[in-house]
Amino acid sequence: MKEAKKYENTDVQQALKVVNSNIDRIDQLLLVGKEIISGSERKKLSDFSTELKKIRLGTNFDKMAQLLITAQSFIEKNEDLVLSALDDKKFLIDRNSFVTNVDVISEYSMLIRAREKYLLRRVLSFEEMLYAGGQQVTIFSKFFMKDFLKQFQTL
Repeated sequence: MKEAKKYENTDVQQALKVVNSNIDRIDQLLLVGKEIISGSERKKLSDFSTELKKIRLGTNFDKMAQLLITAQSFIEKNEDLVLSALDDKKFLIDRNSFVTNVDVISEYSMLIRAREKYLLRRVLSFEEMLYAGGQQVTIFSKFFMKDFLKQFQTL
């Protein structure tokens, strides 16, 4: 017997991946930034998490995208706040490198942001296009240039 053909919308499936990723980002942000992020900001993050969990049940891509755009800008602002507060916890990833753990986290966060914007069909800046298209190559080249310039300056 033939199975009934199910309705599949790839845009909605991709948006669901982004929704789940943002829920995870919010959970991690609330865990890591509990002492850095203010109470009202934590409340807003929790509210966004709840709304994202609710919207996972739907199939309206435009509604998902709109909520995700709003949530992402708020998440990005708080991620940047938490990353800037981690200056006292910086360490070099290698003794021959000037790249720190916070640099790696920041670059990975930029990669995730660019991928999500691409999946939501948002307009990307040139740098975001490099992240979405080149992915790890873009991050590697940034780290290479940072080490190269620092080594060149210390000669």
